Amino acid sequence: MTQRFDPESEAQLTDAIGDAYASQMTFEIIGTGSLRQLGRPVSADATLSTSAMSGVVDYQPDELMITVKPGTPMNLLSAALAERQQQLAFEPPVLAGLWGMNLAGTIGGIIGANLSGPRRFRSGAARDHILAVRAVGGRGEIFKAGGKVVKNVTGYDLPKLLTGAFGTLAVISEITVKVLPRAPFEMTLLVRDLPIDDALQVLRTLAGDSREPTGLALVSTETGQSIAARVEGIAASARARALALAALLPGATMIEAEESASFWSDVRDVHPLLGTNADDVLWRVSAPPNAAASILRAAQPARYIADHAGGTLWLDRPVADWQPVPGDIGAMLVRGPETLRQSQPTVSATPDVSTLGERIRGQFDPAGILNPERLTVTAP
Repeated sequence: MTQRFDPESEAQLTDAIGDAYASQMTFEIIGTGSLRQLGRPVSADATLSTSAMSGVVDYQPDELMITVKPGTPMNLLSAALAERQQQLAFEPPVLAGLWGMNLAGTIGGIIGANLSGPRRFRSGAARDHILAVRAVGGRGEIFKAGGKVVKNVTGYDLPKLLTGAFGTLAVISEITVKVLPRAPFEMTLLVRDLPIDDALQVLRTLAGDSREPTGLALVSTETGQSIAARVEGIAASARARALALAALLPGATMIEAEESASFWSDVRDVHPLLGTNADDVLWRVSAPPNAAASILRAAQPARYIADHAGGTLWLDRPVADWQPVPGDIGAMLVRGPETLRQSQPTVSATPDVSTLGERIRGQFDPAGILNPERLTVTAP
């Protein structure tokens, strides 16, 4: 059985990593394990879980910030913010259902994978909302970066560097995140069965519309496909903006309040693409929205979600006979057979970015003990 470490404090975390560095023992870094299947499999000597490092350290609603420990469950964090009518505006998803698990996950996992939901194209990604971090690098040394105010511009932006690093640079021990007010009301317009090119063109047009939709997606399942456009705000304003958008979407139907929220929760968590077979292949592809149609034609997925007005594609395929072409797109294998996961890089990148990534990892984790092979980059 693989040895497991469950530090309850930053001091214990520092000791564990320092001892591992001295002995060259490698760690798989996890929270609850809800995102364990994302990225390449990790072969390590021991597991280090941050799930015992949980709780709110500091919450200042008037200053729009909250500081939490990395193992804080996302459902508890969201509930604490909801009590003050606030939210994480990047709409973090719960993806464990893609692998048949019923786990909420932790804020550390969300930040480590830089996961964002449908509001990303309007509000920014997870890394755009991180104000400060404390972390322990691969030598067992504590460092901190950023500040607990929104207008903080001093020093290098290490919080953004750690966001999306999949725990390969350091293990975060404390995170300060910007929070924003929750919209009191939302409405969604749905248009069914437009041709793909027309549907994606509509989404790109709506992305720049002055009515400021906060969700734009094309969802295709076995029962058909639908354009979805969400507006949020005070009820009177949201209804007026929805009616204005409806003039651009002939035949649109409208849903609101809880029904609208449920629809976008499903999109956020990729529920329309939940697998019936663990070997079904699911890709997440990031590309310029105007490239979405050509990618869909090449991949021919059985089901798909084009989120962020086509900038993020979730492509579900029953077999692994399609490979994304590197270049202007970034692709990640989200679900698939173990042999395919072991053979695929985590992300694709240009040679310069790949080389820079290796140099950065060498500075933060020179012995390569943190999540070895989890984040692999290949050049086109």
